[in-house]
Formats: sequence, C-alpha cells, structure tokens
Amino acid sequence: MPKRLQSTMEFFMTYGWAIITAVVVVGIMFALGIFSSPIPIQSCILVPGYICNHPILTNQGILTFNLSYIGQTITVTGIGCNSGNLPPASLQSVNFVLTSNRGRSITVSCPISSNSFGTAFQGHLWLQYNTQTQSNLVSDIGVILGAVNTRTSTSTTSTSTTSTTSTSTTSSTSTSTTTSSTSTSTSTSTTTSTSTSTTSTSTSTSTSTSTTTSTSTTTILQCINFAGGTCNGDIIYTQNTQLSSPAIAANMILVEAGVTVDEYGSYMQANVAFYNQGTVTDGFSGGGGGGGGVGGYEEGCQGYGSPMNGHPGSAGSSGISKTSHYLGTTLTSGAGGGGGGGGAGGNGNGCETAGAGGSGGKGGGIVEVYSGNIVNSGAITVSGYSGAGGGAGFKWLTIGEGGGGGGGAGSGGTIFLAYSTSLVQGTVSYGPGSAGAGGSAGASNQPCSPSPSAYANPGTSGSGGSGGSGGNNYSCGQLFASGASGASGTASSGQLITNAGWTH
Repeated sequence: MPKRLQSTMEFFMTYGWAIITAVVVVGIMFALGIFSSPIPIQSCILVPGYICNHPILTNQGILTFNLSYIGQTITVTGIGCNSGNLPPASLQSVNFVLTSNRGRSITVSCPISSNSFGTAFQGHLWLQYNTQTQSNLVSDIGVILGAVNTRTSTSTTSTSTTSTTSTSTTSSTSTSTTTSSTSTSTSTSTTTSTSTSTTSTSTSTSTSTSTTTSTSTTTILQCINFAGGTCNGDIIYTQNTQLSSPAIAANMILVEAGVTVDEYGSYMQANVAFYNQGTVTDGFSGGGGGGGGVGGYEEGCQGYGSPMNGHPGSAGSSGISKTSHYLGTTLTSGAGGGGGGGGAGGNGNGCETAGAGGSGGKGGGIVEVYSGNIVNSGAITVSGYSGAGGGAGFKWLTIGEGGGGGGGAGSGGTIFLAYSTSLVQGTVSYGPGSAGAGGSAGASNQPCSPSPSAYANPGTSGSGGSGGSGGNNYSCGQLFASGASGASGTASSGQLITNAGWTH
C-alpha cells in the first residue's frame, strides 16, 4: 500500500469519530435554534399615569402584562386590544379597581396576522373605566410593540432524581448478620438463615429545585399641571390650567378628562405623544368684542336736560395674525363681534337709563400642538364667543325705556396640529359664536287722550357679527327718543390646519 494512502487511512481512523461527533453537535444546535435571530424586544409605550411591565404575546394572540397606575382610583369595566386608532367594536368585560401605585396582571386578546414565532405586532390598548364623577369613559392608554413570543423568563424549575439499589448475599458456616443503609428516602433489609445468610439493600433518592424571578421598573419624571417650560419626562394636567409660556415635554403630555388647558397665546409640544381627553383652547389671541351702547336717560334727570337718545355700540377688534412656532405657517385668530346699540330713554322724572346694548362676542383664538403622535379623544376648540344679550328697559312710574340691542357674534380662530407619525383628530371646533338677543322694553301705561298711549320698543337681536339696535320710546303716539344702532361686524368660521412634516 502506498505510504500517502496509508497515512490518510491512519488519519481518518484516528480522528474520524471526533469529526463525526462535531458535525452531529453543530446540527443539533441549529435544530434547537441557538443560531437563529433573538426574540424581538417586547415593550409598552403608555400614556402618563400608566406603567406596563413584562408584556408576553402568545401564538394564540393572548397578551399578558403587568399594569400599574398612578392617579385617582378608577374602576375598569372593559379592556381591548387592536391595531387601529379607534376603539374595538366590543371590549372584553372585566371588573377590577386600579389604585395609585398598585399593579395587577392583565390578560387580553389581540389580533395577530400570523401565529408564527417572531411575527411582529404593534397594537393599541383600550380601557373602559369609571371615575368618582364620570362613567363609561373609553381611552387609548398606549401602544404595545413586539412579536409573538411563547417563551417566558420569569421562573425556572429544575428537578433531578437518582435512585440506586444494590443487593449482595454471602454464606458462611456459623454467622448471621444483617446490614441496612438508607439516605433520605427508603431502606429495606431482610435476613433469612438456616445456618448463615446475609442480605443488604440500599436505596438513595435526591431532588433539587431552584426558582429565579427578576423584575425591572423604569421611573419617568412627571410634571403635574405644568404652566410652562420644559419637562424632561411627562406633563400631566389633572386640573384646569392656563399656560404662561410654551409647555414642552420630552416624552408625553396628557390632559385628563374634565380638565381644560388654555394655551393663552402659547403652544404645547410632546416629543413622543400628545393625549387629550379633556379640552384644549386659547382664550388670549381672539379679537375683543365691541362694547354695547349706553341707554338714554329719562327726561326729568337733572343735569341732563331733555331725554337722551341711546348711544351706539362700538365695533369689535380684529384678530391677530402670527407665524407658527414650527413649519412657518400663518395662523389667524377670529375677530370680535360688534356691540349692540343702547335703548331710548323715557319721559319720566327719574335718572334711570334705558337698556344698554349687549357687548359683542370675543373672537376664537389659536391652538398649536406639536407631537410625534397626537390622539385627541376630548375636544380642541377655538370657536368664537357668543354676543351678550341687550339690557332690559326700566320703568319709572308710568313711562318705560327701550331695550338694548344684542351683541354680535365673534368669529372662529385657527387650530394647528403638527405631527410626525400619527394623528387621531377627534372633535375640533372653530365656528363662529351666536349673536345676542335684544333686551326687553320697560312697560308703559301713560294715559293719553285721545289714544294711543305711550310705549317703548324692545331692542333687536344681533345679526351675525353685528350688534342689534336699541328700542325707541314713544309718548302718546309721537317718537320721543330713539334707540341707537349696533356696530357692524362679520361672523365667520375659522380653520383647521394639519401638517405631518413636524420633527423635533
């Protein structure tokens, strides 16, 4: 046999089993998935006040997680999970109480596209709950990110058992001996002899169990009822708040249900998510309503001479125009409505005045919100304010005065919602207000011979943005004093502007 062939044969005879063993081990490791991609990280992004730990999604679409809560006590009556921005058609019925800093395990069904291990999933969590003052509130409390994962890592249990039995028999002439040995479990010894017999039995059993559980919690800074500035965490509004400067959150902003936040000429920015369950408005930027005209005096009022006519209402002021803090967009507020005219005085001897004109409604303001994700389940409003009603005419003895005209309506302002990922617009309002009603006239029963008797007119209601006129006064059929006209104005709707190009 050639030397080279002999060397090759000797090599494979010596190392062949080692090579075959290595190949088999590597194949088993591949089969067990040791070299496959790791499980995608499971995480929760919840609104301020809610904390989620250890989300696990099975291949049957069952999501289990630990939910903690910081805030007023609520009673949860329903829970749901879906991949959309609107609540599920039906929620899973539950009944439990969440109190501040007390967590509990939650299980809910989520829609998954595939039951394959590692299938990616992004879904919204919904709660239906009751507070001490409100019932059946439904809120999107946040987002679950991850994938189908049927493995858990919270506990590990191992058990090992070893059992050994040995038997020996020895014969001799004149000796009988029995030996027994037991360790933690069972030992049995039996001896039978005619002359000499020895039987020995030994059994040993051992069991070991170990359990390991680990939990980690991340605490996020919370700024409660923040009037302005930068918060390196979450901003949470639990009571009515007026901003004094822009409110900027590094993470999220939450306006709770029943709470009103007045931006008052500023803006709000949440780098991750903005959740509004209450009301957001701006009471600063709108144009002021015009003042109502003063009513006329009576004839006999010393120092004023003959009865005075009503005074006209004044015009409302124009809204402002400014550039948005980001994205260079022009934003305008609403103009104020015109004031109503004052009513005419009577011919009595007192110094009472006729009904004054109602003031015009203030214009709607400007709301600016910037966030990665905007979810509005409450209301954002910059509607114009309604005009005030005209004052009632006074009666002195037998003579009445005219009523004041109603104030005009204010125009709507502008809502600007800028985001980078998603927008749930919800309820927004930016229309004009309503005009005020005219005031009633004072009753007159002055006798006239012949008829007709004395009387006064009520004021007229405002129309759109214009104020109404004050009522005239007549004495025995003759015009005695005139009511004044209201100021002119135009009530118009504002606008909603959305922009998906915001980045922080």
